[in-house]
Amino acid sequence: MGFRTGTGGAKMIASRLRDGFSVQDCRLVLDYLSETWGADDKMREHLCPTTIFRPTNFDDRVVKAHNWHNAGRPSRSGKAWDRNSTSAFNLSEALNDTSWADNGLGL
Repeated sequence: MGFRTGTGGAKMIASRLRDGFSVQDCRLVLDYLSETWGADDKMREHLCPTTIFRPTNFDDRVVKAHNWHNAGRPSRSGKAWDRNSTSAFNLSEALNDTSWADNGLGL
């Protein structure tokens, strides 16, 4: 995603990992929020590590992301979920390089 080691965003991710969340949890939240916010002009700008990995909201986002995943990863159509179509966003698949998770962040 272009975020550098040592930046505030990378530190937020490392903090969530130290809190006990898994890399898979982080990737799933990225996919879920990309689907939820990606097509919304107002929310798309919030797809950044400092917002996504904020400690006050992350636990709730993990729960919602797992529920979304268990429902078959439906796509977002306007303000409704389309359970007949799978997500067009799979941001985590684009993040196969997980070096950000252990790249000198003290994990």
